[in-house]
Amino acid sequence: MPAPQRHTPLGGPAAGPWHGFATPAALGLGPRWIRTGRARDGAPLQQFALAPTKVAGSPGAPWRTELLKLAHGAPCAYRPVDENTLGKRQVEGLWSFSDASLHGPGELAHLFHETWRAAKVDPGKPRIMGILNVTPDSFSDGGCYSLEETAVARACELRDQGADILDIGGESTRPGSEAVTVELEWSRVGPVIEALAGRFDRPVSIDTTKAEIARRALDAGADWVNDISAGTFDPDMLPLVSERGVPYIAMHCPTSPDRMQQDPNYGDVVAEVVRWLRERLAACKSAGIAAENLCIDPGIGFGKRLDHNLSLLRRLCELKSLGCPLLLGVSRKSFIDQLAKAEEDGGQNPGGAPPRDRLGGTAAALFACVAGGASILRVHDVSTMAQAVQVAHAVQSPSPHPH
Repeated sequence: MPAPQRHTPLGGPAAGPWHGFATPAALGLGPRWIRTGRARDGAPLQQFALAPTKVAGSPGAPWRTELLKLAHGAPCAYRPVDENTLGKRQVEGLWSFSDASLHGPGELAHLFHETWRAAKVDPGKPRIMGILNVTPDSFSDGGCYSLEETAVARACELRDQGADILDIGGESTRPGSEAVTVELEWSRVGPVIEALAGRFDRPVSIDTTKAEIARRALDAGADWVNDISAGTFDPDMLPLVSERGVPYIAMHCPTSPDRMQQDPNYGDVVAEVVRWLRERLAACKSAGIAAENLCIDPGIGFGKRLDHNLSLLRRLCELKSLGCPLLLGVSRKSFIDQLAKAEEDGGQNPGGAPPRDRLGGTAAALFACVAGGASILRVHDVSTMAQAVQVAHAVQSPSPHPH
């Protein structure tokens, strides 16, 4: 069955299985599409990671009989997850299902089919989100656009370079940064949003974790909310977004920026990020946020080491199987410099290159994002990265291109 081409204000397919099928059993089962395998006769088998499947009393346990009927064969052990992080003793199972079984009757077959379809849908050419930090201390461009005049000029420049969305932030979330007050944050972003209202022909996103800042920004003319905490830092955020009916970007960030890089540890980073985001999507649904207004972001560089970031970029299809448009922010991130230094000196002297010198690595990372099905790419260098995305999409797309 072909994937539906329903597009949302966020530029991707409408949210799928975890909004139409978020029963406790489904949430406990937590399927992620992994890859297409092959049976002995060469027939395709769709492989999913499930957890838990065997633990007595678990949400997935009542479906074990139906699982065995649908499965091509007995499950094999997949990979362990971090028991301390999840608080349970459990091991994921890798289950294989034939394409025919995924088209069969029943809620469980429907759930797997929707998960598979969400992972495989082509979101089309990703949209470019231009970054406008009106902060004195952001990791890459802090202090460059602190004045209203320079910020507004930069917004227009980003638009002219090809940005489809403008993301305005007034609080640095670099590793080690500390939170600022509502009034200080608003004094930075408020005048810029007000100056752009009515004269800027692109959606404006407010990058904040504070519901009060989001409320003021939406009142002043902002269109979207981009929240690195996915509503975990401020309990009023999700109700506000639901009330306003605006697009909402929910990012994975395990703790506050001042502590997030203090020995981040995961068993399987992709499994745990997907689990966390699935729970946040359920919270968004419970708050009344429409499925078509939701987008997820795995939070590259937020509470993650180099190997964690690379694993997430390699396995984006598992994030896509949550059924939401996917936003990626890899622009000028430190993992690019860490890779470069590791190549030069074996990792003995990591770090050192200024963020502005990471354009090549950013472009390469964007190729992985496009190949993995990202719907939105958040970047600093719009002109250069728009060109990189155009080429990456042309390579990935089967549609013809002019000679």
